[in-house]
Amino acid sequence: MVTFLNELHLFGLIFFLVFGYQISFYFLYLYRKNRKENLGLNKLFLAYGLLFGLGLTGIVFRAITDYYIQDPDLNFFLIKATHIIIFLAAISFQIILSLKDFNDILNVKFSRSITIYTLFVSMLILFLEPNELSDLLVLISIFLGFSFMVFFHYRLITNSYGEIKKRLVIITIGSAIMIIGLLIGSKEIISMMPPVIQDISLLILNSLVYMGFLIIFLGAYDFPIFLEFNWQQHLLKLYVINSKDKIKLYSHDFTKQERRIDIEDAKSLLLTKGIVGIDYVLSKITDTQRESTKKIRHGEILILLDYYENLIFALLVEREMESLLYFLKKIKKHFVEYYKSILGNLDSIKGSEENFFSSFNILINDLINYK
Repeated sequence: MVTFLNELHLFGLIFFLVFGYQISFYFLYLYRKNRKENLGLNKLFLAYGLLFGLGLTGIVFRAITDYYIQDPDLNFFLIKATHIIIFLAAISFQIILSLKDFNDILNVKFSRSITIYTLFVSMLILFLEPNELSDLLVLISIFLGFSFMVFFHYRLITNSYGEIKKRLVIITIGSAIMIIGLLIGSKEIISMMPPVIQDISLLILNSLVYMGFLIIFLGAYDFPIFLEFNWQQHLLKLYVINSKDKIKLYSHDFTKQERRIDIEDAKSLLLTKGIVGIDYVLSKITDTQRESTKKIRHGEILILLDYYENLIFALLVEREMESLLYFLKKIKKHFVEYYKSILGNLDSIKGSEENFFSSFNILINDLINYK
């Protein structure tokens, strides 16, 4: 019976590794898919991919070494090797989070201090012989690493909203379940249990880890592109213009929407930048070279431009952000797809353009809320 349970546990460990690689590769795929958009927060997918791929490799091989490798010399060598793999997982994750893209979530200096500490302690553990000091350092590193992950995800979730926030909550819950199952299933903790329940406990913990994996995958599947925090607060106005006769087909005033800024800021915005009109926009884009001009700066206002045949999409914003450029591309894509049948014959709706295209407000609201 014990042999059968041991074999079942070994099968579970191999399953963890295979399933973990699938999740890791999926996160790396999400990063590669969105990399051309140059959106810094999407590096989180790269961080997750490396953490899951390398981390699970080290953890699973460490468990196999603890439970199934009897030769002392080989056991010692493999423990050191798995430590290096786990170290690479942790350090790659922390280095990515130390980039300036994540400064709104974590103070860069704090992230880099954690990274330096991880590097220092990992070197100590690597060169120390297994003893009480090295075990203590491992426990401290696990505690600090887990605390750092919890704090990071808390900051990440509280700064997000909409579909992304829901997905991050699901991934965080799944990761917590998986990590708890793996930690309790480690030989150091399992050995403290009565021998009669150790094998059964491993099977139960395996099931817990399976559950964590499935929850992570559900949260990660078809994850929306990760835009910069608070990008919506910098939107002012949108115009879609027929460049052929300089007629405004559609406009949207974002300053009239309820946004997460205080009342005084809202008043200031409405009294100054919120009143910018079509005449101003036309005066700025009339003399520009079509297709080559993507941005026009005028004082504190930035006009972002995109084109489709005779259409000009002009987005007025307060700040230059990659997320706003991406938002404008999505607007163009949806506008063209939604009204493609009429765009080739705009003369048929001449004089009632704004009424005809007003239904696009629904799609604008969906895009702002990541739908």
